[in-house]
Amino acid sequence: MKSMHFAQTFLLAGLILPGMQDAEQTAAPQSASLELYGTFQAMGVIVSLSAGDDPEQNAVAGLAYRPSGQGAFGQGFPLSRIGATRFVGSLFWLQAGTSYDVRVTFSDPGGILDGVSVQSAGTTRSEVSLPTPSQAYYVSNHGSGSLCSLAQPCGLTEGLNRVGPGQAVILRGGVYYQGEINRNTSNSGYGASGPIFLFHNTGDAALADNDGFEVKSPGSWARLYLRNNIWAGTAYALSNANPNQPLDMDYDDLYTTLPGELAYWEGLPDRHLRTLPMLQAASGQELHGINQPPGFRNAAGGDYHLSPTSGLVDVGLIIPGINADYLGSGPDLGAFEQQNLPIRCYLPLILK
Repeated sequence: MKSMHFAQTFLLAGLILPGMQDAEQTAAPQSASLELYGTFQAMGVIVSLSAGDDPEQNAVAGLAYRPSGQGAFGQGFPLSRIGATRFVGSLFWLQAGTSYDVRVTFSDPGGILDGVSVQSAGTTRSEVSLPTPSQAYYVSNHGSGSLCSLAQPCGLTEGLNRVGPGQAVILRGGVYYQGEINRNTSNSGYGASGPIFLFHNTGDAALADNDGFEVKSPGSWARLYLRNNIWAGTAYALSNANPNQPLDMDYDDLYTTLPGELAYWEGLPDRHLRTLPMLQAASGQELHGINQPPGFRNAAGGDYHLSPTSGLVDVGLIIPGINADYLGSGPDLGAFEQQNLPIRCYLPLILK
């Protein structure tokens, strides 16, 4: 996929970061191998099969985990197939410096892998103890001057220009406008991307004439899955210029402040899908989608938690391994759970 242009952070499930630590492996009767790569609060999972284990390539790899030796296994997000003999995935929301038992079980009706499990243990990395910076530069979204102190913070550009090795830039609270953000999820010309998962994002266009979520062309991928997101635009909530690539969108909130519009879909006789029912009928997407104002607490002030009266509270889809520890009667849409304690941010950044 060459480019997807939007101003939000997203989740790529199945991301494996090689070289994080030595892999621990075990073997199943069909020579399946399990490799685990722990980071601080996540763990990459790779399963490799022998060439003749799954000739139809229709096996599904379920993922389960627990702190080593402690109680029942919890369900993780299923692994993604990235080749005839290879599955990858990740475990999320783990504790740093902790050992986990990880088990992958195959469903392969009629095949030799059906019911086969492979299990091993891996450890997440311990938290890093950061040294005290020799100099701290305080910046604010409304900062000015060159003092860069707690009392008189400077702007972000000034702080970045002044910081050196062993020093730190400390951002005060607020929303930082640093120009247009291009999220390049390119495969750099190496063929089609694999499956891409975007779960629990909050995308607020904020500025005039911007889409909440935009898919550009050219680009190619196995499938793009979207669930439990908020796409709030000032132009279209959703704009798709690459309709020939497979999408699977549902349980998202699509909203725009532009009267009489909702989505733009290239290749249709009428590319303007002005209502959610029109989008559903024309594309088959968002059959459980929502079209209403998100109801943020204070978007202008950078607070993208949902207000208690928001219609997006508790209406999300439960996704094992991603949001199973939701608060209330169901997951909230977007990046934050509405309730204050405990605070769960599904993704690290919410950008306008």
